[in-house]
Amino acid sequence: AAKRKSPDGNPHASQFDYEDIHGGIIEPKIYIAALNQEARKHKAEVVRCVVKDTHWKNGRARISTSAGEIHARRVVDARGIFFESGGTRCDAAVAGKIVLFVESTAKETEPFCFVDGTCRTDAVDDMYGIMHYKTAGTRIVSKFGFSEHHPVQLHTAEEIAAWFQTGYRFHPQIQCAMQLLKRYCPEATGEIHAKPCAFVTTPDARPILLLEEQHGTITGCNGMAAKCCQALAEKMVQMWNV
Repeated sequence: AAKRKSPDGNPHASQFDYEDIHGGIIEPKIYIAALNQEARKHKAEVVRCVVKDTHWKNGRARISTSAGEIHARRVVDARGIFFESGGTRCDAAVAGKIVLFVESTAKETEPFCFVDGTCRTDAVDDMYGIMHYKTAGTRIVSKFGFSEHHPVQLHTAEEIAAWFQTGYRFHPQIQCAMQLLKRYCPEATGEIHAKPCAFVTTPDARPILLLEEQHGTITGCNGMAAKCCQALAEKMVQMWNV
């Protein structure tokens, strides 16, 4: 990445290979809410529920959910590679990841910025995140992730569930990442908190869209496409030529 100095004299500029202070959406829930609001304007009904299974009969889908049974002529499924219709699998893998949150204090609140830095350690390749991700009074929270040389692989839905419950606490590079984070944020106070996440990797790092008659699947992207499946669903609809 290109080295770029911060125009506002950000004290973290020299620690990273790249930084961007020009904004962006850092809270996915706001993005999802905006998409839902736009969908309602087009007469869509948004139902929040857990999808359990999908069965096809006489050309129609019967979707079993925690909110009851839903019938549909077409389905776009973005639940991930372990829930694909008819056992269809694509060339993708799930990596168990963690996100680190660190608190600091400051008399004056600085603007947030996206950062990306090369670590060059035996275990961690690079570190990236959002400085000043969230503020609460004088407390400032920064959010970081990292790329390890050998990611933790999750092979089944059960392994993913276990990872999000307690497995993430035993990430083999968690201590190394925390030490790096202390170097990146020397002003940090208090404990560094880890939270679980997962990342779906594909050969070209782009989501895979598969279409089998009236059932489409989206595989890949951060959070198994949960944060962007609505936008990708529009592309899937275009594939149906409707």
